[in-house]
Amino acid sequence: VQTCALPIWFDIERPLFADLGTCDADATCTRQADGSARHRGIEASTALRMDAWTLRAAGQWLHARIEGSSVDANNGRQPTNVPELTLRLQAAYRMAQVAGLSLQGNLSHEGRKMALPDNSQSIASHTRLDAAARLDSKVGATTLTWRAGIDNLLDKRAWKESPYQFGHAYLFPLEARTLRVSLQAAL
Repeated sequence: VQTCALPIWFDIERPLFADLGTCDADATCTRQADGSARHRGIEASTALRMDAWTLRAAGQWLHARIEGSSVDANNGRQPTNVPELTLRLQAAYRMAQVAGLSLQGNLSHEGRKMALPDNSQSIASHTRLDAAARLDSKVGATTLTWRAGIDNLLDKRAWKESPYQFGHAYLFPLEARTLRVSLQAAL
């Protein structure tokens, strides 16, 4: 069974806000609307189920630019913290040898993002690999779902976010390799 979402073309305009003025002392700048960010792109996804395998893929290409800013130099620049490319792949396998057990791998990629409004600094693209296992079992009338996973399996070091607020760029690191375990009971 294959499902495929038709590619979606989009064109979104959202307002931008900026601190206008010198901002070097109290009451020397004002936060106000200043132009917009126009996001144009395409997004697509597909899924394929073959026997015990489930494969999924999704991607987005985005052309985001600033328009209508009172600071002429900002017009045409890429907004901060917005990747131009995002890709996601997922593979899951239901184990025939152990009833209720499935294994899953996820690969995600985010393209380069601008860290400063003048586009002079950016954070590099990064790719992350995750792995997980799930076991569904029954105890009487209760369904138990056991989950275990490792996020950032290869312990990749990267900056995942770079929001720009209050005249500063904030850098948030990709979380280090993390083990997670959970148990869910459906009574």
